[in-house]
Amino acid sequence: MLKWALRASFTGLYLIYAFLAGRWDRPSYYLRYIWLMLYVLVVVISFGRMRGIPFFTSDGRKRWWGLAGHVFALLITILLAGFALRGRFISQQSVRLELSLDEARY
Repeated sequence: MLKWALRASFTGLYLIYAFLAGRWDRPSYYLRYIWLMLYVLVVVISFGRMRGIPFFTSDGRKRWWGLAGHVFALLITILLAGFALRGRFISQQSVRLELSLDEARY
């Protein structure tokens, strides 16, 4: 179940990154909301199937190396989604331009 949680978190964060930083003008702007709804639906159904499995089991070192790879991918995706989210908010005052476009020649 731990591996499932890591994979579900990775997929969700990657979807959030694509939602925030992706280019949605070509496929459809509203398609990104459908992807989020489908992800939530799949996670709910998948969690219902995984409910009886124990969360943490010890199978040896081979399992830990596999989990380390999932954790590393999750950390990279957290950084990408964090940068995309941070780029949405401006922390400084915007620049005010003194340019008149009404009287200019193009």
